[in-house]
Amino acid sequence: HRRLSPPVGGERFPLPPTLEPLGSERGQQLFAEARVNSQLVESLLRQDHPAFCAVASAMTVALSEQVGPSDQRRFMDVFQEAPSWPPVLSHYGCGALDGLPGPVKYHLLRHLQYDGSPMSLLAEWFRAQGLDAEAVSAGDVDADTFRSDVLAAFPKGDGPRRCYVVANYS
Repeated sequence: HRRLSPPVGGERFPLPPTLEPLGSERGQQLFAEARVNSQLVESLLRQDHPAFCAVASAMTVALSEQVGPSDQRRFMDVFQEAPSWPPVLSHYGCGALDGLPGPVKYHLLRHLQYDGSPMSLLAEWFRAQGLDAEAVSAGDVDADTFRSDVLAAFPKGDGPRRCYVVANYS
């Protein structure tokens, strides 16, 4: 359980060297060539805690769809408010604990959130809010297969359905 402090005073977490800063010339070029969802860009959240990269990403998508909480520390509240508890603890390898009462699971999740959130839990989180979500592991595929899978996730044409891909690049 890590309670690390977020950056303060406008300081930011360092960008991994394999990513291109948006403010760079190349970042601006990529942005200009991209198909941009302005509602998603306007909803972009900075992670409030070093372990909240998945939380901030998921909440950015949810805010652009106008669902879910806006406070990252309240991320797990969605499960508490759901009509029935999904098997949330199994995503942390503790499936036997999913039989516990909801309030106990909630407190366990509030503790575990400081160790990060598995991608499969994000899918559960989106589903708890009525969004269609699927967790897919690309751990054993090459970059071309990953690109192909990402493209397949988006429907052809410009229909009303908005699709998102939340990826873990670790």
